Amino acid sequence: MLGTSSRLYVIERLLVQGEAKAYDLAKTSPFAISTIYYTLRKLEDEGCVIVSRDVYMPTFKCVLEYYREAGCGDAVKSYFRRSLGEYADLVKENDICQLLDFLVKTGACGKSVVSAVLDAVGGRLADVKNCRRE
Repeated sequence: MLGTSSRLYVIERLLVQGEAKAYDLAKTSPFAISTIYYTLRKLEDEGCVIVSRDVYMPTFKCVLEYYREAGCGDAVKSYFRRSLGEYADLVKENDICQLLDFLVKTGACGKSVVSAVLDAVGGRLADVKNCRRE
């Protein structure tokens, strides 16, 4: 957990778990239940989480916010391992951190990694320099 911020706590838990019900987050939280519910509503209003059938899931916007505040730690890496599924072993953790650093430096935003990358390059993937082929 980072500091005393309920916002970072909720984001971190969602990145690690992938999804969670509000009550499940609240019952293991060091914060008041009402604080967790309020934080989730605020994150949803900002497009940082989506909710389906009372289950909250982080968007990529949430990943970028967490990275800006806390760096490329285990929570971010857990999110990517889960997102990449069977391809997770093909991506180096350092590459994930470099991608996030690039996206944050360019001010990119998006609810998915694809929309964030397109935002960062102005919608023109052909303009990305130094493409590495192995």
